Amino acid sequence: MTKKIRIAFPQGGIVPAKVLDKKEDKDCAAGEPVLVPEGYGRHLIADRFAVEVTQTQKGQGKPKGGGGKLQKDAVDLAAARKAVAEAEQLVAASADDATAKAEAEAMLTAAQAALTALEA
Repeated sequence: MTKKIRIAFPQGGIVPAKVLDKKEDKDCAAGEPVLVPEGYGRHLIADRFAVEVTQTQKGQGKPKGGGGKLQKDAVDLAAARKAVAEAEQLVAASADDATAKAEAEAMLTAAQAALTALEA
């Protein structure tokens, strides 16, 4: 028997039918826990397409943060990544203007610090 783990897609996702041994693909909403084979789940987690959902207490079986907190954390993380990307674009675009470049680099440093804090 294959070991399984519970994952959730922060932005929503699709699990192929073949992975779940079903007839149809499973369409998952953002933050919705789904039980998948461990190898497949770890692959999605490593590529940051999904996060692992942990159990609240042994034997209860209800996932912790199944929607609310998990979804909020995913949205915060996505926003921080977007802020870093936008700041990087500003740095690149302001190569000729020293003042604008300094401001963009300060924004980038702050955005990277916020992202690092969320990922920790």
